[in-house]
Amino acid sequence: MSTSAHDEAGLTARGIAPSGTHDEATLAARGITPQPVPSVHDEATLVDRGIVEPVAAVHDEASLTSRGIEPQPTPAGDGDGFTMPTIDARTAAIAGGAAGGAALLIMAAGFVTRRGVYRPT
Repeated sequence: MSTSAHDEAGLTARGIAPSGTHDEATLAARGITPQPVPSVHDEATLVDRGIVEPVAAVHDEASLTSRGIEPQPTPAGDGDGFTMPTIDARTAAIAGGAAGGAALLIMAAGFVTRRGVYRPT
């Protein structure tokens, strides 16, 4: 038969030194003066640093005719340039209904697949 003793003696009473202490002392209390972090945002451009050569801007404001380029004639017409086929109202209604029905079937299949409900065949 074994007996166990719960003497509730602390670590110091047993001769065991505690591993670490948390003294909560600040840097100033320890004699350490905090140093400010230097800023690294100098806002210098690549040209200022000598990495890229400056590009001379060329804005001569010359017109096309002074450069020797002939202006192209603008095509004249009564429309806006888009030719759309015309269909009657009945065909448009059938096409719209078929597209809407297909969209509803696809959406319903997505709901059934997400819920994991399958009908036995």
